[in-house]
Amino acid sequence: PEGTTLSVGIASENVVNRSPVSGYEEAIVQPIVETNVSDTFATTLWVGTGSGGGATPVDIVNGIDNTGKALIWTKDRDAGYAHFLWSTETNGWISSNVTNEINSAAQPTFNVDGVTIPTDTAGYGWSNGGDNQVAWNFKAAPKFFDVQTWTGTSTGGQQIVPHDLDAQPGLVIAKSTSADEGWFVTYRDSSVASGWGYMYLDQNYPTQGDSTFCTPDADNLVLNGSTIAAVGEEYVAYLFAEDEPGLIKCGKFTDPGNNQPITVECGFAPQWLLVKAATIAGGWKILDTTRGWSDSEEKTLNADTNAQETTSGPWHPTETGFYVDTGYYTI
Repeated sequence: PEGTTLSVGIASENVVNRSPVSGYEEAIVQPIVETNVSDTFATTLWVGTGSGGGATPVDIVNGIDNTGKALIWTKDRDAGYAHFLWSTETNGWISSNVTNEINSAAQPTFNVDGVTIPTDTAGYGWSNGGDNQVAWNFKAAPKFFDVQTWTGTSTGGQQIVPHDLDAQPGLVIAKSTSADEGWFVTYRDSSVASGWGYMYLDQNYPTQGDSTFCTPDADNLVLNGSTIAAVGEEYVAYLFAEDEPGLIKCGKFTDPGNNQPITVECGFAPQWLLVKAATIAGGWKILDTTRGWSDSEEKTLNADTNAQETTSGPWHPTETGFYVDTGYYTI
């Protein structure tokens, strides 16, 4: 039988021309790229300045103008501290590896050329002294990424939340910020009736079936029922464009079970990858070329756990995508 895997890739640089992608369900288009990767995404490494009274803030200067909508996602690479996700649209952080509501104890300063990570006075772990840290900065931009928040109004009907992606989303990550509830990941899946499947970002579970509660289109998040639209609850969603040539690619690939490496074509050399087994249990893996991701090196973090960085894995970047070692996803 086959193992199917979900992935999101972000380009290293803009490349407009590409070949059709095999193994994906997609419509191939060749628009002019209006968004530059270097203006909308950056990975930054630093060493923690400590916690408590002697700690200091961390100024990250990465050239990203974060004065509009943006997300900063950080993780201690050397120790078992949580992931911290801050956005311009929410006050405080939420962690991808737990279901807790938002913690408003600290908020970064989003700057015209980067972001200032606040002092970790209480020792939460986002700047543990001497530890290697990573920050991924996503700026909202058309056909790339968006952040939306809303207050639930549904008692079983439909709620419409407009977005600013100016494109069809390929992946939506949503979380209640006012309640202790799981992280929902909605992704394109033609094998189910709605065309959208779902999983949980805070769990390693395989696909949970048809995402009837969230069916995004090019203009709106269409929310059905109260799963992520409960009356009075506050929510945030991070939206990733499905397929913008030379910029971003969301999709699925399948291990055909032929004992051969799996080649995944994105149309560009990826600098950041989020990947998860869809038909079997397996963690949400994050790789990027800044920490170390090449044909011979893989430094991996798990979005669904607080584990420190590991140095092995089956994913290898290429000039046009990545490949997966033989047999890794076969079940």
